[in-house]
Amino acid sequence: MATAPDASWAITVDASGTVQTWGTGAPARVIHWAVPVDGSQPTAVARAGSRVRVLWADGKTIRLNENVPGIRPRDAQLEMPATVRALAMSPSGVLAAVACADGTLRTLNAGTGELGPELATGGRTAQAVAVASNIGPVVAVFGDGSVRRYDPASGTSDMMGAGPGIDLVAVTPDGETVIAAKADGVLSRLEFSQTGAPGDSPPATGRFRLLGTAITAIAVDGTGRRVLASRPDGTLWLYDMTGGQATELRVPESSPESDPPDQRWWESVDMAPDRPLAPAALPPDAAGDDTVIWSRPAPDEPDKPEEPHELEEERAELPPAYATGVPPAPRRPPGAEDRRGRWRWPHWRRLR
Repeated sequence: MATAPDASWAITVDASGTVQTWGTGAPARVIHWAVPVDGSQPTAVARAGSRVRVLWADGKTIRLNENVPGIRPRDAQLEMPATVRALAMSPSGVLAAVACADGTLRTLNAGTGELGPELATGGRTAQAVAVASNIGPVVAVFGDGSVRRYDPASGTSDMMGAGPGIDLVAVTPDGETVIAAKADGVLSRLEFSQTGAPGDSPPATGRFRLLGTAITAIAVDGTGRRVLASRPDGTLWLYDMTGGQATELRVPESSPESDPPDQRWWESVDMAPDRPLAPAALPPDAAGDDTVIWSRPAPDEPDKPEEPHELEEERAELPPAYATGVPPAPRRPPGAEDRRGRWRWPHWRRLR
């Protein structure tokens, strides 16, 4: 999920692939089955203005879906050399971080599909990542509990902290505050710049919070003080790292009709079951509308130039009947019967 810098709204992707906005700080939207995820795939979401971008991984394939009201959803995909383990996007959805099972960590321009150089991980696989802004930094959490902050432009990194069992991570847009969390409900705040003399221990106030419940995703506001966390029952709760009672972020009571799903027109649009929220990205900040949606050709095809803001993307070919707009005739197995006996096509007579 992602949240606003003032935590007035959030946008989530649940385990059934439904995208939904929460709170009163943004227009209410529901996009049923926006992406075909099953709840276990790395997923990231970002909202900038009326544009919603979702990244999700399917093995070695990274897929992108962009949804803008009134425009047909756009899709793209990119093949990676190894299985993707973690994904995150910047607040505007322009810069992404991709961690693979082979220990590589790279940035991805979600607008052009261009991969950045590898960031030094020492061969370790990052299990959670976060992106502060369109120029970074990128924060990665590794299996040994170490948390590192990377500058994509220079390729350098610095250690921000360490703690065993970290499952989720979020970073403020300025890149100075990191929230590391355990799935069992423990939040830890790491500050890159501390006040006081060198070597002094930072103040303990607001550094840890025990939630008393399991969580599935987190996002942090612009100050690093308030953390939004989703619970396994699908609810969102806002926690103040300095203490105080948690407050629930709710879906607006007068939600408009849901956006059409990103599915072919003959597929069902019934309500999907409620499931836990999938871990995703960070709070949007800038529109970033000057990007171009990417679509990589198959390996055996030559590269094809793309025009900026092309609305029609390459999609899977429809069955011949659907391509002509005529659904196929219903089929019955041989010998099937209906109320009038054996299945027969009707014969028409001209009326005189």
